[in-house]
Amino acid sequence: MTRHGRSGSRMKGKLAAIVTAAAIGIGGIGAYAIGGTNPRTDAGFEGYVYHDPLVLGERIFESTQVGPSSTGLVWREYVNNIDMRPDTYSEEYEIVTKKDMNLTFDSHVRISLKSGSIKEVVEKFGGKQWYENNVKRPYRSTVREEVRTYKPFEVKLHTEKIAKAVLGKLQERYKGTPIIFESLDIGNIDYPGSVKKEIEAKVASQQKLQRKDIEKDIERRNADIRVIKAEGLAEAQRVINKTLTPLYVQHEAIEAYKTLAGSENTTFIIAPTSPNGTGMPIIIDGANVNKVPGSK
Repeated sequence: MTRHGRSGSRMKGKLAAIVTAAAIGIGGIGAYAIGGTNPRTDAGFEGYVYHDPLVLGERIFESTQVGPSSTGLVWREYVNNIDMRPDTYSEEYEIVTKKDMNLTFDSHVRISLKSGSIKEVVEKFGGKQWYENNVKRPYRSTVREEVRTYKPFEVKLHTEKIAKAVLGKLQERYKGTPIIFESLDIGNIDYPGSVKKEIEAKVASQQKLQRKDIEKDIERRNADIRVIKAEGLAEAQRVINKTLTPLYVQHEAIEAYKTLAGSENTTFIIAPTSPNGTGMPIIIDGANVNKVPGSK
C-alpha cells in the first residue's frame, strides 16, 4: 500500500471514531431528555426518592431528602414529598346522645409528622393519604365515644374535659408512630330548636339568681359601710365630748372674736354671757345698735 493510501485509511478511521462518539453523545443526551430527572423537595417537606424502571421491574427506594433540596440530575428517579409541618384537621359530627337527642358539633385537632420519618410515612401510612387512611376514622370514633358518655346539657359545659380525654386516648393510640397529636378542641355545639329554648331559659334563670346574689352582696356591703360610719361618728362624738373642756370652749370663743374683729366694713359689739367667757357671746351689729331692744 502506498503512503497516500495508508494516510487515507487513517483519516477514515478517525472520522468513523468521531461519528461514533457523536452518535453516542447525541444518544445519551436524548436518553436523558427522556428519562433524566432532578427530584426537588421544598422547605417544610421531606421527600421519599425512588427509582422507576423504564420498561420492566418494580419501583425501588433510593433515599430521603429534607427540603429545600434536590438530588441533582439522575436517571428516572422521582420523589414523593410530604408536608411535615403541623396542621389542623377539622371534623363535623351529628350524633344521638344518651337521651336520644340529636347533637351537632365540630372537633379540631392539630397534628404534625415526626421529623425524619418520611420513609415510614410513605411505606406504612399511605404517603400523602396518611390522614385519610390511618387517622380520620379512629379520630372521629374516639370523639364520638367520649361525647356519648355525657348527657346532652353536659356536653357544652365539659368541652375542655372531653377534648383533654380524647387527646390523651389518641396520643396513646399513636404512640411510637410518626403521627404526633399536639392539641384538640371541641366547639360549635348545636342543639335542636326546642332544646335551645330550654337551655336559654335555664341560662336566664341562672343569670337572674346570680344577679340577686350580687345585689344581696352589695346590700350587705352597704350595711357594713353604714355600721362603720355610725361607729366612726359615735367614736368622734365620744372624743369631742371628752375633750370639750371649758378652756377649749373659751379658746374657740377667742378665735371667733379674732375673726370678727378683722372685718373692715362692720362694727360688732361682743358681750360674753359668762364670767369666764366660755359661753356663747351675744353679738350686736354696731350699725343697728339702736334697733336692739333696751339699747340707747
